[in-house]
Amino acid sequence: MKKIKAGVIGGGNIAEFHLNDMVKNENIIPYALCDVNQESLDKTGDRYNIPKENRYTDYKELLARSDIDMVSICTPNVTHFSIAMDTVKSGKAYVLEKPVAMTLAEAKELYLATKNTGLTNAVGFSYRYLPAVQKAKEIISSGALGKIHHVYAQYIEGKDDNENIPLLWRYQKELAGSGSLGDLGSHMLDMMRYLVGDFNEVIGTSGIIIPKRQKLDGSGLGDVTTEDYFHAMATMENDISATMCFTKFAWGRKNSQRLEIYGSRGGLIYTLENGLRGSDHLKVCLGNELALTGDWVDMNLKGFDGVYNTKSQMDCFAEKMLGIKNTIPADIEDGYYVQGIIEAMMNSTQSRTWHKVSDYIIK
Repeated sequence: MKKIKAGVIGGGNIAEFHLNDMVKNENIIPYALCDVNQESLDKTGDRYNIPKENRYTDYKELLARSDIDMVSICTPNVTHFSIAMDTVKSGKAYVLEKPVAMTLAEAKELYLATKNTGLTNAVGFSYRYLPAVQKAKEIISSGALGKIHHVYAQYIEGKDDNENIPLLWRYQKELAGSGSLGDLGSHMLDMMRYLVGDFNEVIGTSGIIIPKRQKLDGSGLGDVTTEDYFHAMATMENDISATMCFTKFAWGRKNSQRLEIYGSRGGLIYTLENGLRGSDHLKVCLGNELALTGDWVDMNLKGFDGVYNTKSQMDCFAEKMLGIKNTIPADIEDGYYVQGIIEAMMNSTQSRTWHKVSDYIIK
C-alpha cells in the first residue's frame, strides 16, 4: 500500500502531537516540515528524521512540492485560514487545528472551497477520539439513556492564573480570535454536537481577570483582549438544555474536562484529567434499579485484549485518505459549524440576548 507523505506546517506542542501520531501510523511518513524559527525547525526535523532538503521556513515552498500528499496545519490561529486556503488551492488533503478561522466569514469560505474540491480533510477536535467519548457515543446511540434532557459541560484549567505570563499571542484578539471559548470551548462544543446533536440557541457571559500583561519586547504592559473565562447556556435539538463553563482560571486544574448527560432512562459522566491519554473515564447509571440506589458503574474502556486502545485522529485521517470508511473524524463542516456557535455566543455577550445558531450558518 502506498505510504502517505505528510508535510507539517508549524512548530510547538501541537505540531509535536501531530508528528507523534504520524510516526505511530504505518501508512504515514512525516516527510516535510515548515517552521518560521530555523532553530526549532532543525531540532524538530532532526528528531523526526526529516531530510534537511525537506525543511522550510516558507510554507508556500512546502505546498509547491508535488510529492506531498497531505498537510497538517499547526500554526497560530490568525494564520489558519490563509494557509488552509493555499493548501486547498494546491490540491492537498489537510488536517487543520481549531479554530479553523478568525471569523465565521472565513470559516464559511474555507468550508465551501474545500467542499467544492472534495479534498480529504479533518479539523483537530482531537478529544472525540478518546475511548471514553467513543463509548459514550455508543451508549447514547443505542438509546440506553432514553430521551436526553440535560447536558452539563466544562473544560477548565488554571495555567493562566499567573500575572508573570507575558502577553503571548493567545491573549490578543487580533491574533487568536477568542480566548477560552475558542481554545477550550471549541473542543466541548464539538463533543456535545457529536454526542447529542446540534445547537439551537445560545447565550453567554465572559470576562478578563488579568487585564494587562507584560509585552514580549519588555516595553511595558499591554492589554489582554481575549476572554479568560466564558460561561454559557444553550438549547439543543430535541428540547435538550445545556450549560457550559470554560476557564483558564481554575486553580489547581490541568486540562480538565467533564461532561454530564442525563436522559429519561439513564445518565453518563465523562471526565478527563490533565489531558493525558489514559486519564479519560466514563461511568453510567442506567435503568430504574441503579437510579433508586444512586449507584454508578465504571465502564471498561479496554479492548478484548486488555489494552487501552483507540484510533488516533491521524489514524482516522489516514483511513479516510485510503478510502476506508470511518465515521469518527471531525472535518471542515464541523469546524465551520462550531465557528458559528462561537460567533453566536460571543455576540450574545454584547447584546445580552439569546442568539439562534441557524442565523449564523448555512447547511
